[in-house]
Amino acid sequence: MTTDRKTVDQRRRQHLIFIGLFLLTELLLIWRSFYGFNTADEMYFIGTSERIFRGEKILIDEWNPTQQLCGFLLHPIYSLIRSTLGSTEGIVMASRFLYLAFEGVIAVFLYLRLQRRGFASFGPVFLFLLFAPFGICAMSYNSIEFGLLTVLLAVLSAKMEHSVPEYLLCGILIAMIVLANPFALLMYAAYGVLCLYVTVRNQRRGTAAEGPLHIKSFLWMTLGAGIILFFFVLFVFQRGTLSEMLANVPHIVGDSEHQEGYWYKTKRYFYLCFKNYRFMFCGLGLTYSLTLIDKKRCERGVIYMLLASLSVLPGMVYYGFIAEHIPVNYHAAPVILVSGSLFCHQKEGKAAILRLVSAGAFVHHDCAVCHKHGDCYH
Repeated sequence: MTTDRKTVDQRRRQHLIFIGLFLLTELLLIWRSFYGFNTADEMYFIGTSERIFRGEKILIDEWNPTQQLCGFLLHPIYSLIRSTLGSTEGIVMASRFLYLAFEGVIAVFLYLRLQRRGFASFGPVFLFLLFAPFGICAMSYNSIEFGLLTVLLAVLSAKMEHSVPEYLLCGILIAMIVLANPFALLMYAAYGVLCLYVTVRNQRRGTAAEGPLHIKSFLWMTLGAGIILFFFVLFVFQRGTLSEMLANVPHIVGDSEHQEGYWYKTKRYFYLCFKNYRFMFCGLGLTYSLTLIDKKRCERGVIYMLLASLSVLPGMVYYGFIAEHIPVNYHAAPVILVSGSLFCHQKEGKAAILRLVSAGAFVHHDCAVCHKHGDCYH
């Protein structure tokens, strides 16, 4: 009884400290929202939703595929805010507060998922809360894909057996991630191939594939993704026609803004990543290398999570609060931290999922950002 009471008291103390730090961080971010004005991307994100609100046709009236696809996801909430305000006056502050609410909800969800790790769970939660892609606190395709991918990681790593509604929810999240970044299809395809391989292999061995690695789980997720696809297609063709969309395809894939070529931008992007974040890359590389050779990594998970946090924290604080210019949009860093910290606590089956998703996060974030925006210019 004494031990149980002590555990309850420690957990209550942990929760109170988290609530205090969370509220303090939110107040700091709210205070910061009243200062500064971004003259480029922040207004582009808001302007895209405004044009869709006024009747612009997705994939027809706009050549840039990124934010307009997210405009479909943001359209209901933006329409509500816009109708409430009655004009665009105050829309920038409303957008910033919407972003803080989005990040705050996900941060609380992550804490609830990781709380049993003790105070070590504060690391990935507050790194997520403090980080904003390009330092722009707005509902951009970057922040949407980053936030939802983190939720997807947390849900899939919670336990090996999930219910059908949970898999449908994961599919819905994946569809939203794809709308935010179409290159996420590569990650989803890789996940499907892995599920098929594991299912076939286990059938030959006479064993059952673990939950998220079974092909049935993948199919349920695909059904969930299909729900979002259905409403997206309905929304697109409610305003335009297939012929209009096909006529705009050459402009969408042409990327008239950057003409250097895909492989040049990919190479340049990785070069800038290492140039500006070499400490983080070296620290995370060393940490993950140790987990691969340490057979007791599950028992030392907290230590590895703290080492990963120390590797990422300096860069996050510097580019989040000190530097006036962010040299490269390396927004996969917190995702890798979260997935890496979870990996340290998982058995081999769960680790396979986390390795796949974190590797997919690397691939689709890096390729998509440099392809769509040519980050060699930033």
